[in-house]
Formats: sequence, structure tokens, C-alpha cells
Amino acid sequence: MNLFPWEQGEKPFWVNPENGLEWYVDKELTDWCNRENPQGWPALNAVVAYIAERDGDTVKAMGRVLIDRGTNGVLAFYTSVEAMASKIDVLRFQLSS
Repeated sequence: MNLFPWEQGEKPFWVNPENGLEWYVDKELTDWCNRENPQGWPALNAVVAYIAERDGDTVKAMGRVLIDRGTNGVLAFYTSVEAMASKIDVLRFQLSS
């Protein structure tokens, strides 16, 4: 069972000063952007982050956001790990065309 970063004692890499939402890197899905695959699709220059809301000592994941490292633009937002992995694959496939 994979633990969320905050369950492993990690600190957020950014806290939004306007709403207090915490951002943590999703290392597994970020690695998915660069993994080798049999199709030879190019890497996706992106990072996946959890957006989480803190209420006292409780932290609740709200979803994952895929961010383009070059433009800092949002490419996708999903709550499901499978949906995000699929979106990453689709974007990598599109880059290969």
C-alpha cells in the first residue's frame, strides 16, 4: 500500500498563500511521464502534484494535477491515479505523432 507523501512525513513543496492548499510531488506519476515504454514514446516534460487540504492534523487529498514544466500550465486534473496515468500516456502518444 502506497502512502501519501504527508503520511511519510514529507513537507509540501508549495503552500498556496491564498487558500492554504498544500502541493506535494507525486513521484510515481512524475516518473510515469519519463518511463521507457515498448512504443518508444517520448518523455513528457511534466510533473504530477497532489493537491491536499489540511484541517488541523488531518490532510485530505483533493486530486492530482499534471503541470507542464516548460510553461507551468495545467495539462490535466484527476482524482484517479489510473485516469492520470492514462492521460500521460495519451499526451506521450500525441508527442510521438
